[in-house]
Amino acid sequence: MLDAQSAFESFVAVLIVEELGRRGLSAQQVEHEMTYPQSLHSLAPRLKELDVIAKVSAAGGAFAPFAKSAAYVRWKDDLYRLRNRIVHTGLREVSFDSAKRGLVAGLRAVDAINELDPLFARPLRWSGGAVDLPHIEQSAGRLSRLFETSQPPWLVVKSSAHTGFARGTPSLGLTISIFAGRCAGPARSVA
Repeated sequence: MLDAQSAFESFVAVLIVEELGRRGLSAQQVEHEMTYPQSLHSLAPRLKELDVIAKVSAAGGAFAPFAKSAAYVRWKDDLYRLRNRIVHTGLREVSFDSAKRGLVAGLRAVDAINELDPLFARPLRWSGGAVDLPHIEQSAGRLSRLFETSQPPWLVVKSSAHTGFARGTPSLGLTISIFAGRCAGPARSVA
């Protein structure tokens, strides 16, 4: 949850930095605008600024602000507030369903922002049905061993140059517990 919310906030910050650059601000001026006590130092005003940018870009055309969208409400309820409960109130147990809802909410929020304005669209992004993470299933309590001779079907080492390990190498005996989920879809490559 922490990484998902951090990724969302980083995405929003990058869009604001890009916009400030388009406005002609220098790197130093952008950094100044993005730090406390300036108005764009935190997430809420940055999200409002994204809506302002998109509204201006729409130039009187159809505009639906992110701050009033279903994606915003889901993000706020399922990811942002859950992350805050973990960080600020000490919540330590999160159900699989809550965790997956939070991740999906974050991905849907990013997708909605990508759609808000052509300037925000990223060339490579999660969208459509993939945003719902259908390949993630509950697997709490299952153990998986990494880097052993018989790797799980969802892990394929593409190149040993990056990891130092390949099929056929001796096991390191590294055992981890998979708490949130595992890929149940087709084999994935790890570069």
